[in-house]
Amino acid sequence: MIITRDWLLAHGATPECADLARFDAEWPDGVEVTAESLARAREIGIDTVWWAGCADLTTDVVASLAHDPDEWVREALAGRADLPPEVVASLASDPSEYVREALASRTKETP
Repeated sequence: MIITRDWLLAHGATPECADLARFDAEWPDGVEVTAESLARAREIGIDTVWWAGCADLTTDVVASLAHDPDEWVREALAGRADLPPEVVASLASDPSEYVREALASRTKETP
């Protein structure tokens, strides 16, 4: 999946957002979601919570997000229905109750 400025704006970024400015400076033509681009986003101070909601994440990106230092990223990831069993197990023992609750909510059956 390619993330672009337009995609970010369509998913809640605002034109005056500092993260959007950093994204534009680093990837003016957009970037493919990979473990490497995720690591680079972290290095340059971009909030990575939006990566967790991207469709078609590779296994290495999902694994990286599962260990993100930002609780919100792990919580957003925990709500995904397409997590591999090893990521589910990792998130089930996350120190954050919010991450564990998001994981539990995704596994509950709805009436």
